[in-house]
Amino acid sequence: MSLFTDINSENKVRISLTSFAMNTLQEDQANLGIGTATLLNRIIAGYSLSAKASLSVQLNACQTSLMNSLGPEYSEVMDKLIAAECEKLTSALPVYQEAKSSVLFRLSKANLFLLTSDASTHEELYYPKGIKKYLDALIEEFCRLPYLEREKYYCKDVLDTLLQAAKEGNAVCIFHSFGRKYLMKIYKIASDPLSTYSYVIAKAIAPDFPKIDGKIYSLRLSRIDKAVIRQDTDGSFTKAETKEIDKILMEDGVQFTGGYPVTITVRFTDKGLKKLSSQMNLRPKCIRIHSEDDHVRDFACTSLQARFYFSRFGAEALVLSPACLQEEMHKWYQEAEAAYSTMTAS
Repeated sequence: MSLFTDINSENKVRISLTSFAMNTLQEDQANLGIGTATLLNRIIAGYSLSAKASLSVQLNACQTSLMNSLGPEYSEVMDKLIAAECEKLTSALPVYQEAKSSVLFRLSKANLFLLTSDASTHEELYYPKGIKKYLDALIEEFCRLPYLEREKYYCKDVLDTLLQAAKEGNAVCIFHSFGRKYLMKIYKIASDPLSTYSYVIAKAIAPDFPKIDGKIYSLRLSRIDKAVIRQDTDGSFTKAETKEIDKILMEDGVQFTGGYPVTITVRFTDKGLKKLSSQMNLRPKCIRIHSEDDHVRDFACTSLQARFYFSRFGAEALVLSPACLQEEMHKWYQEAEAAYSTMTAS
């Protein structure tokens, strides 16, 4: 059994984290909509075999590599090399600022086995002060990864299923966190231009629903609760489908693909028209220039894409319709003005 002894009778352990790590975890919880224990258990399960803090994992890999290179007859040499590597890895571990928050959570059965069984990675050999110190180091390291990388560890089970289905050419039944269920062919996993979130690009299979069948969707990876491979349904793509999807992604952008476009009417100033011609990234498709006033133009896109693109224009572009988007933009600018006014007053 593992020498870790700081797990109580309810399989709970208390960790101590810096303010930076706590703030990061709270933001991730808000993005994912899951509880603290679930979040932490996903980190341990998904990241422990990749973390620099997992010294035993790295040293086992080093030992395997040396064994393959040198052979068992050089065991004494290998022992010295592994000891040197251990010292190097230990000294390279970062020292974080003093922890200010503590969290008590219950380890999942899988993680309890991972950390305490005879088949565990035996990190206790390098963290004699207990499992708490190892988990502190593991989670602090994880919280310093970009969100895009953290998201892939949080969603590892779903991501692995989707990638397997895409590789094998099978369809997938996707259970969305909003309560929806989709049968889809997985095209690829992609991030938005700012590398903020991961999106699943897929094509719907719904022969009984013509409006949905064949529609291209872009689903946030973190919004998918579960994915089940359907080996009885083809999930491969033809060259024509691939060409169609690439064209849509280039025109609409990864994060805006799959919504239902509406007509957005915008009035530009002269300066706004210059911006419109020069800022081509994720620019909505213009479908009409008003003959009575060429400063007024119609665009076909989702409200989300319109908000994203035209919010950077400020007073140089005024959304005329739909009314709901106009009100939303108005409120957004009012709140920004109020925030800056407060800052100026203070």
